[in-house]
Amino acid sequence: MQVITTHVNTDFDGLGAMLAAAKLYPEAALYFPGHLSRQVREFYSLHKDALPIKAPEMLHLGTVSELIIVDTQQPLRIGRFRALLDDPNVRVIIYDHHPPPDTPITGAILHHAEVGAVTSFLVNQLREQNISVSEMEATVMALGIYADTACLTSVSTALQDIEALQYLVSQGANLSVIQQHLNSPLKQEQRLLLEELLANSERHCYQGVSALITVCSVDEYIDGLGLLTERLATIEDVDLVFCLAEMDGRIHMTGRSRHNHLPINEVMQHFGGGGHPLAAAATIKGRSLLELKQQLVTYLAETLRPPFVAADLMSSPVHATHPEATMEEVGQAMLRYGHGGLPVVENDRLVGIISRRDVDKSIHHGLQHAPVKGFMTTQVVTIGPDASLDEIQRLLIGKDIGRLPVVDADGQVVGIVTRTDVLRALHGRSYPHWYQSNVRPLLDPRARADTLKLTNLMTERLPKRLQGLLLLIGQEAQRQQVKAYLVGGMVRDLLLNVPNFDVDIVIEPAAIPFAEHLSKIFGGAVRTYPQFNTATLTTPDGITIDLVTARTEFYANPAALPEVEYSTIKQDLYRRDFTINTMAIDLVSSRYGQLLDFFNARADLDEGLIRVLYNLSFVEDPTRILRAIRFEQRYHFQIEPETLRFLHNALEHDLLSKVSEERIRAELEQLLAEDNAPHVILRMHELGVLDAVLPGIHLTDDLIRHLRDARDHISWFEQLQTEKRLKRWLVYLLLLASNASAKDLSTWPRRLALAKTEREMLLSFAQAREQLAAGLTDSVSDEQIYEQLREQPLECQAAVAVLHGETIRQHLARYWGNLAHVRVETDGYDLLGLGLKPGPQVGEILRRLHLARLGGQVTNKDEELAWVRRLLATPEEGR
Repeated sequence: MQVITTHVNTDFDGLGAMLAAAKLYPEAALYFPGHLSRQVREFYSLHKDALPIKAPEMLHLGTVSELIIVDTQQPLRIGRFRALLDDPNVRVIIYDHHPPPDTPITGAILHHAEVGAVTSFLVNQLREQNISVSEMEATVMALGIYADTACLTSVSTALQDIEALQYLVSQGANLSVIQQHLNSPLKQEQRLLLEELLANSERHCYQGVSALITVCSVDEYIDGLGLLTERLATIEDVDLVFCLAEMDGRIHMTGRSRHNHLPINEVMQHFGGGGHPLAAAATIKGRSLLELKQQLVTYLAETLRPPFVAADLMSSPVHATHPEATMEEVGQAMLRYGHGGLPVVENDRLVGIISRRDVDKSIHHGLQHAPVKGFMTTQVVTIGPDASLDEIQRLLIGKDIGRLPVVDADGQVVGIVTRTDVLRALHGRSYPHWYQSNVRPLLDPRARADTLKLTNLMTERLPKRLQGLLLLIGQEAQRQQVKAYLVGGMVRDLLLNVPNFDVDIVIEPAAIPFAEHLSKIFGGAVRTYPQFNTATLTTPDGITIDLVTARTEFYANPAALPEVEYSTIKQDLYRRDFTINTMAIDLVSSRYGQLLDFFNARADLDEGLIRVLYNLSFVEDPTRILRAIRFEQRYHFQIEPETLRFLHNALEHDLLSKVSEERIRAELEQLLAEDNAPHVILRMHELGVLDAVLPGIHLTDDLIRHLRDARDHISWFEQLQTEKRLKRWLVYLLLLASNASAKDLSTWPRRLALAKTEREMLLSFAQAREQLAAGLTDSVSDEQIYEQLREQPLECQAAVAVLHGETIRQHLARYWGNLAHVRVETDGYDLLGLGLKPGPQVGEILRRLHLARLGGQVTNKDEELAWVRRLLATPEEGR
């Protein structure tokens, strides 16, 4: 016999989950495990005729072969059904959404889901299996979801809850019935108990975390203590609420938390209970009320910590100004650093603060040369490094200010916290900078699992030698008390599972001393660049590591080269081009493998988006336009719509024309060297970038077809000849040049800062193409093939092969497969030995001898010398 049950003191989620499970197990009988909550008891008494659920005493346990438990994993919470857990002949199946308890049911088949209500998990299975439900069943199931998710406002609410509710409403769930039972009024005895709980309540504060603890003792059991605890949490402005009520010979403890990062179920687990992070309960026997209260107070004092404090949130080091600085200078500093206000410091002491608004107004009134001391706020509200988030919020709201300087015990400014920092901490992914990487991993078990997974990725995807090297670097960083972070494309490609072993490491505070230390430890060679405060370390086994000091960049003008200052890892990553390139991996041993994601890069990576970090990104560095296309096409991503708008705006202002030729060439070279360069070119054309870089290109249908064929032709050519490296980007440049006018083409060499040989190749390509197309016909001899191709650059040969197809390819195959490797054994000294004098005639005869060998007229050195003697005996060549 199959039996479905839930936990004692059954709530609406347990009831709804039982009905949903019954649709999945239509042969099963439904039994309550014991006591029902007041709200469920009242609902059941009204609807019992429509709900086929029986009392547990009506069941003979010996007839049960399969037990399906919903909404709990705790053996102590299933009443008399606990006796079945030890029966090897009873199969146990569990559907739950709670965190695993300290003593879960063992040996069961567990179906666990991270949802707000377990009913949602089961309803979605019904929906996927096209199992219909009645209007009554839909109403009860929806009531369970609404109740356990606080009407979808609980932080544990998941998309699955919303999808399940959408399905249930479509099946006829009665919302008026749901509203009636969710908002039932308190009974007289409950109102009296609530008043007593309020009167007995005490406030406690544990390192910035506020808690309300209240106790009461009543002669008989009064239902709804959880509901009363929720009312207390609504009335009192505290983080945590604990109600301890002595009733029917035991103590019922219920708790509520306002924050997911203060999981109250962990407190209840300490006392033998359980529940959700925001709502939990425990039942305790054998202890007095005062004894249990004191144990709770002691436990909270030992374990509670604020989720994060000012030291975690603040930006540091602080950019400050001095009282004598002019308002114009302060305004320029704010623009440079992107701040809305600056502390004013004199003799290492905070003396004031000035806002962007005040600076703008003073400049508007012609006071740009006035000193800041006349306009700064001198009554500055400050906080200490250990100020809690709640304290910070109260000050920002109560004082109506936008920033709080963080001052240490000596009165020195060590950081600053802004409204934005608070919003990021409160809203997490909505403000995807600091919180997601530095706070959330400490609070969210799923985030901690992500950190472990990233370490696993490093183990799975990096070569063993490199893994060992990074571990050793992390150990040395910890010993030397420096911060070391793996950054750049290697982190991005590690997550994408794309091979990339270019090791870039950011060091705080200084890269050169640490690189020199590593060279002493590992051996190898180190090259330092003091002007940039960077170093390159090459290990004895050939691994190259670039180490740079954390820095930030400023652009005085659009497209100008940046000015550099040394800073923190956060500011270093903020100077990057796109979010997907802003991730870092902490290498310090104690934090090894932890991902730093200040800018929500991982989400953009998952969604395949190219996104700039700030609105003026393309203005400050227009070459990012080309990089955006490169990364978009390489990874088959999309440029995010807002970023695309900024890109078009930069093109409209012709900002690429302000970039130096050398930088344009460097970016274009990388673009056209990509494996999918044809798609890159078409995307450049689509966005209007191609004409901004290389004017005069006409992408005809024929040229587009040639571009799409080019990759295969180029790969074939690279396999054909392996003596020299083919510059792929130059091949594509020649293909693009094939349809450009001579006038437009003449501007390209300067625009791309081409070297002399590259310039000559580009400008003579049209002539070379015609010459090869005309000269390499089907009837051409080996000597003619050689003469046509021997002086042509590789890139020119490959481009002509793309444009002219199979005939040219056959001749190239003949040339590189045989002719290019034919050498004469006779040299110039041999010819001098035959009586020739040094001069041009020696070279000409060697050239003609080479053609004779190509034609098979001679096959060894003796034949070569005989051929030369016959040649010299002719009147034309005679001496």
